[in-house]
Amino acid sequence: MRLGFVTGPKELLDVIDLHTSNTNLQPSSTTQAMVLVLLNKWGLDGFVAHTQRVAAFYMAKRDMFERVAHRYLDGLATWVSPEAGMFVRRLSPSAALSFVRSTERLADARRRARSCSSTCT
Repeated sequence: MRLGFVTGPKELLDVIDLHTSNTNLQPSSTTQAMVLVLLNKWGLDGFVAHTQRVAAFYMAKRDMFERVAHRYLDGLATWVSPEAGMFVRRLSPSAALSFVRSTERLADARRRARSCSSTCT
């Protein structure tokens, strides 16, 4: 079972919400019930403690990966060290620009959908 949450600027969260509303259809009721029981048992303090343990676990893995990457890849590749999340991605300038353009297109589509009247086709 995977459970995720996100925080961030409203504009970004709106784009994520638009995307996930079309991809996360019919989540498992059993999984939702399990998560509800677990979160009720943990409470907020337990949830925060769990996320801190998980973050520390993945931070150690990231740090080890980066030590090895620096040892063997310095001068051959560049990457951005994640401050959150667990994936180190090598970004070329064109890949970064492509991501920004995709995000802008999604935000523009959402703005158009909001402004569209009932006569839009």
